[in-house]
Amino acid sequence: MSSKIKQEITEYVNTHREKLGRDFRETRTALGWSIEQVAQMAGVKPITIEKIEAGKINVSFDIMVRVADVLSSDITIKERS
Repeated sequence: MSSKIKQEITEYVNTHREKLGRDFRETRTALGWSIEQVAQMAGVKPITIEKIEAGKINVSFDIMVRVADVLSSDITIKERS
């Protein structure tokens, strides 16, 4: 795989990681919950929630699902248009 393709994939992944983090933060703040509350309910450290919301961490799918569940949200996959 060429370095250009690797770079494009990395940028694509980072963009979506950041969007997911923003969505989590918007949902959490709309619920009026603190980072600490979500972390406790999801069974993770607050720094993990901070990094997820900032799009700065590549966490396991299991953790993402637990956080989404705490936020009464789903993670879905849909076909690109």
